[in-house]
Amino acid sequence: MFITSINTPFSFEWSNVGKINQYGNEILYYLQLYFAKPYIAFVLQIALYMLTFITLQLLICILYVIYKKQLVLHLVNALLFIMGAIGFKAFPASMKGIVVINYLSLFHGSASFDSAIIPFGIVMIIFTALVIVANNIDLNHSNIKRYVVKKIYRYYFIYCSV
Repeated sequence: MFITSINTPFSFEWSNVGKINQYGNEILYYLQLYFAKPYIAFVLQIALYMLTFITLQLLICILYVIYKKQLVLHLVNALLFIMGAIGFKAFPASMKGIVVINYLSLFHGSASFDSAIIPFGIVMIIFTALVIVANNIDLNHSNIKRYVVKKIYRYYFIYCSV
């Protein structure tokens, strides 16, 4: 790739090819619509990809802590593989929220949701919920009950004092 690009001019701008809306050029066309510079799209693509994989890894870790069985991990991985492989072809456009590729590829997420922010927002909400779950996982349910009762009384006292 580097050898073939030795004599080509370098620029931080989108090329004229990106402005052509034809079959085979959808990725450049949609990305140049949503992002002013190509390096912004590149950095955000890496960020979305990493955030999605960190979120999936956290989900798998939580499931392992809860069930402590490798079968559950294998089933989740197989389900994610199947949804990633056939999800964008098998699911209709109205089910864009469960298509895994929308959260791995900035182009697919931007084109499906008509916004580049929504895929990040959905993954961040899921990630935040998983972090809260991970911080509160305790298989000793008496500790959970004690924690919840203590928090409820504290907030009830604050509510009554106001």
